[in-house]
Amino acid sequence: MKPMKIHSQVKPSVRIGWLVALALAAGVVSRAGAQILELEPRAVVSGARVLLQDIVRPGISLPEGWGNRSIAAAPSPRETKVLPLTEVAQAMNEYDDMRHVVLRGKPVIQVSAKHRSVDVVRIQQAVDDYTRVRDKWQDRRFEVAADLLSLPHVPEGTLDVEVVRMREKTGTDPVSADIQLIVDGESYGEGPVTVELMEMQPFWAATRPLVRGESLTTDMIEMRWLAERDATRYYPATHPIEGMELRRNVQAGQLLASGMLAEPVYARRGEIVRVVSRRGGLTVTLRARALANGRREERILCLNEQSGRRMQVRLVQPRAAILEDESGDSAT
Repeated sequence: MKPMKIHSQVKPSVRIGWLVALALAAGVVSRAGAQILELEPRAVVSGARVLLQDIVRPGISLPEGWGNRSIAAAPSPRETKVLPLTEVAQAMNEYDDMRHVVLRGKPVIQVSAKHRSVDVVRIQQAVDDYTRVRDKWQDRRFEVAADLLSLPHVPEGTLDVEVVRMREKTGTDPVSADIQLIVDGESYGEGPVTVELMEMQPFWAATRPLVRGESLTTDMIEMRWLAERDATRYYPATHPIEGMELRRNVQAGQLLASGMLAEPVYARRGEIVRVVSRRGGLTVTLRARALANGRREERILCLNEQSGRRMQVRLVQPRAAILEDESGDSAT
């Protein structure tokens, strides 16, 4: 195997460089089909690999297929890599049709890589795909907690994100996911990167515009998932709100926040209320007339239609109540 010829141009040795250039040129003329490649002293690459087309001077015509041949690994984002000309020659010597190429350039090439931060949306999509097909996680939802400044940087190129594993919350450590970054089909970095996740909960939102005073029915509301940090602001889906009354107008898709709803009116002044009184093993049902409006679980005064006595009752259903004793406890 004949080694590739290298012409290294070093500024302090201009005269020697010209002599070597003339000698190499004479060798090229005597060897039919040889190719002279002028290399750049600096190069900026895209992707995870340094390609031949990245380091050749502009205007040089390369044979078909040569430009995309890999020479070396690209440097890490925000770093500069020193690529010796000898390393370029060794890489090209792996290709049978490139062993007679003559390289001309500085002894080393300064290589940097275009880079970008990983889009948090790509990580979120990978987490969603992972949890969707695993029994342990499929009934739960998570939000990636990373901000743009904390996300890793990768070379430009086709990026794929793969979740390797997820870990449950332990102590003060939140739920987390180990992700593998893949650029142009090759794993990038020294190993998986860990990102924190926030568990989400379902909350109630309006399915259509709603008007103040309306009582909610099941077709008016739907679940919307939010991070746990918002748990105190909105009504969680674990809290039943059917029958509650709107205190103000609500837009379609709007989350129902605390203070937007009032308990439903269970009795209005003058209506007949069925009152249940339990004392010992005896249960008695009375008819009473409401002396005030009252909502669910509120206590109001009613007038016993039979005895004419006033009594305090607690509303538990529309026009249905439980008799309270003087201490405020249900009569038993």
